[in-house]
Amino acid sequence: MAKGACGGFVFYMLIAWIGLFERRARFLKTVNQHADRYEKEMLNGTFTFNDAGFEYKDKEKTLLFQWHLLKSVTVVKDNMRIALKDPAVLTFFLSRRQFGDVEFHELFELLQNKIVK
Repeated sequence: MAKGACGGFVFYMLIAWIGLFERRARFLKTVNQHADRYEKEMLNGTFTFNDAGFEYKDKEKTLLFQWHLLKSVTVVKDNMRIALKDPAVLTFFLSRRQFGDVEFHELFELLQNKIVK
């Protein structure tokens, strides 16, 4: 009986790890697709960060967001992904080339500190 339970547990853990790797691969694929699209379209958006939140403005729209709307900030390759709590709204991508290494890192730290947990 103990061998069967141990074998079942190992099988369950194997399936859980496979699922984790598949979700991570899908996430990275989606982020890379969005980053590639952003670079191709060259929307030339500008961000303004202040104590209340941040503003995004491009040739099509102007959007204002408060800090409590942030869900996560991740860096993939040389792109920063800013996700909001409502994924249907928007996800922003910022390129390291837009800021330079120092400013990119400082902005990443600022956004991580502003995320309400």
